Amino acid sequence: MSFVKKHWFGVALGALVVVGGSFVAAHAMSSPAPQQISLTQAQPSGPSGPKGGHRGVRAGRLVHGDLLVLGKAGELRNVRVDHGVLQSVDGTTLVLKEGDGSTVDIATTEQTKFVRDRQPVKITDLKPGDNIWTMRVKQGDTYVTLRVRDRSSA
Repeated sequence: MSFVKKHWFGVALGALVVVGGSFVAAHAMSSPAPQQISLTQAQPSGPSGPKGGHRGVRAGRLVHGDLLVLGKAGELRNVRVDHGVLQSVDGTTLVLKEGDGSTVDIATTEQTKFVRDRQPVKITDLKPGDNIWTMRVKQGDTYVTLRVRDRSSA
């Protein structure tokens, strides 16, 4: 008895796998598949820097972001970043107007650190029109503001 007659089922199964695998591979290569792209690739082309040399994400263009960050102890933490122009300071609450036109209220606490040009400042030092960045961390159902950074235009 020949090998093919004796092992016909195995040969048929092998041929089916080869033909089926080829079909799946050809189909996968011809249809658009989801791709991962970097933030740099997602940016529109064209010059964005002063001399047109820099392409990519510019921190100054950030409006708002929700991030999942690995903490120092290895735990995952939800972090919210807001960037905008300070409209007013109402007690311990900052009112920011973000780049998309929305307004957000940022509550601060005694533990919130305020910084201007890498130097500590107080909430009373902040003035309407200041370029403000905030970083809040989710604790329970609310976000607690850890840092407020005022970046002067000078």
